Amino acid sequence: MLAHLKKALLAFSLTLTLSSEAIPSELVPAGQCAIVAASRATLAEANAFIAEYGIEELATIYESANGWLAISIGAVPVQQSGSILTTLKRKELIPNDAYCSTGKRYLRVVQVPDEHFNRSARPSNVEPMGEFDARVLTYDEKRFLQTALALEGYYFGMLDGAWGRGSQGALERYTRDKYDAEPVNVHAAGLIFAVIDEIAEGGWQIRYLDRLGMSVAIPQERAVLVNKNGHQEEWRDPRTGLEYAWDRFDQKSTNAAHQNMIDAHTGFKPPYTVRKPGMAVTSIHSRDRVEYLRSDFINGAWSVVYISAPRHSKNAFNLASASLASGRSRLLQVPEQGVLVEQFDVLLAALERESSNGPAHTESISPDNGHDGPDGTGSAFFVNESGIALTNAHVVNGCSALRIDGKAATLIAQSESFDLAAIKYTELEKTSFLEFAKLPAKLNSDLTIAGYPLHGLLGGLNVSRGAVSSLKGLGGSETTMQITAPVQPGNSGGPAVNNNGSVVGVVVAKLDALLVAQKVGDVPENVGFAVRGEIAQLFLSSNGIKFSRKPSNQALSGESIAELLDKATALVECFR
Repeated sequence: MLAHLKKALLAFSLTLTLSSEAIPSELVPAGQCAIVAASRATLAEANAFIAEYGIEELATIYESANGWLAISIGAVPVQQSGSILTTLKRKELIPNDAYCSTGKRYLRVVQVPDEHFNRSARPSNVEPMGEFDARVLTYDEKRFLQTALALEGYYFGMLDGAWGRGSQGALERYTRDKYDAEPVNVHAAGLIFAVIDEIAEGGWQIRYLDRLGMSVAIPQERAVLVNKNGHQEEWRDPRTGLEYAWDRFDQKSTNAAHQNMIDAHTGFKPPYTVRKPGMAVTSIHSRDRVEYLRSDFINGAWSVVYISAPRHSKNAFNLASASLASGRSRLLQVPEQGVLVEQFDVLLAALERESSNGPAHTESISPDNGHDGPDGTGSAFFVNESGIALTNAHVVNGCSALRIDGKAATLIAQSESFDLAAIKYTELEKTSFLEFAKLPAKLNSDLTIAGYPLHGLLGGLNVSRGAVSSLKGLGGSETTMQITAPVQPGNSGGPAVNNNGSVVGVVVAKLDALLVAQKVGDVPENVGFAVRGEIAQLFLSSNGIKFSRKPSNQALSGESIAELLDKATALVECFR
C-alpha cells in the first residue's frame, strides 16, 4: 500500500511534503494543506493507525488545539487538494473521512516521518525458545497478543498494537505465572492458542457502532440484545454476565453520567479517571463488579459506552474495555502473515498439516483382520477422561490399525516435527488421566517415567526414576530435554512426571550407545530424551484437545506416583 500511496501522491504534486525537513516552524507551509488520514486521542493510538496502514515513512503527527492528534501523510497545494483527496479515496489508499487541513489550529509537530523505517528488516528464522522480541512483530500480531493477554487477565491497556512497557510487563507476568520463566517465542504462540477457544466459542469480534462512530469487542455468538431505543442499546452475555450499554448524550448528560458513577462507587480502589478535550474515561473496581465508562465527542455530540461485569468475569471485561476506540477498528484475528506466523511454521504448521491427514491412515482392529500380533509396540498416557492419549508420532507411523490396551483406537492428530501424536479409543471410554505441570521441569529436578519397554520380554508396566540432566536435547534441540531415567525400546510415548505426579515431558528416545561408541570410543549410560511438557501442551492446544494443569505442588511418595502412572499409562500396539 505504501508504494501505491507514494506513487499516487507524487503524481499530483512535486511540492508534496514527505519529510521532516519540509515541515518548517509554521507547521504547514503557506498555500498548502496537510492531508489528515485520521485523528486519535493518544500517541499510542496514532502510532497504531500508522502501523495498520503501513505509512511510517509518510506520517507526521500534529497536536491540535482541541487536544487530539492529527495524522498527516503529507502536504499538498490547497488548490489541488480536492481532486487529490477524491482520487486517493477512490483508490482506497486513505479513509473516506480523510480531509485536508491548513494547520491553523495545530500547536506543534509531535512526530515526524520515519525515513529510515525498514519493514523488510525482520528475521526469517525465529527460534521457538529464543528470547521474545516484539520489535519484529507486525501491528496485527502485537494487537492479537494484547487481546490474548487481556483475556488471560494480564493486560489492561488499549488494543492499539503499540508494544510498550504495559504490554511487555503483561507478557512477563503471564510467563512467570505460567512457566516460571522470562518470555520466549513459544510462549507467545502458546498464549494465542490459550484463548483461541474462547474467541471462537464466544464469537468475539470488533463491532462498529455506526450511530456512535466507535468500535468495541463483543462476544457476538453469546450476546443478547436486552433493550433498544433510538441510539440507545443494551446487550448482555448470559454466560459471563458481561453487559454493554451505549447512547448519544449532550454535554450535561455526559458529565452527569461520569459523576454519578463516581458518586455511587463503594469499592476498595479509588476510581480511575481520564479527562481530555473530547474524551472522558471513568473506571471503577468494586468488591463484586468492574465498570468502565468512556465518552468521545464525535460529530457534534457525545458517544457514550458503558461496560460492566461481575468480578469473576473480569478477563472478558478486560478485553471489552481494552478494545473500545473511536472510529473503525480492525477485526480480531490471528494474523495470516508476519514473524509470528513464521514461528508457527516451526511450531504449529506441521501439526495442522499432519493432523488433518492423520485419521485417514488408521482403522479399527477386528478379530478377523488377519493379524496374529502387533508389528510394533510403544507407550501412551491419557490426557483427559474421554479416552484421548498422547504418544510419539514414530510409534504410530505407518500403522494401518492401532490398539490401546487391547482395544481399537484411532489416530486423531500427529506431528512429525515434534514426534507427538494423539490417539483415542474408537468406542467411547472413560479413562483416568494425568495432569500437566504448571511450570517446566528444572535442571537436575527428579522425574519418573513409565511405559511398556521390551513388551514381549518384560510384560507389564515398567516405572523408572531419574533426573533432568539437560534442558536441551540432542544437537541442542529446544523442544526436547535430556533425562537420566533408563529408556528402552517400547518406552517411547510414555509420560515423564515430576515429584507431584504432573507431566513434564513425553519420553521419546534413548541415545544409540553403539553409534556413539563408534564415534567417540566410549559407551554412554542412561542418556534418554523427552519432548518438553510445554511443547506437548502446545500440540494438544493447537489440535483442540482438552487437557488440564495440576494446581498443587505437593510432593507425592514414589508409591503414589506409581499408582497414578499405572492407571493412566497404556500399551500401544501397531498393526501395519
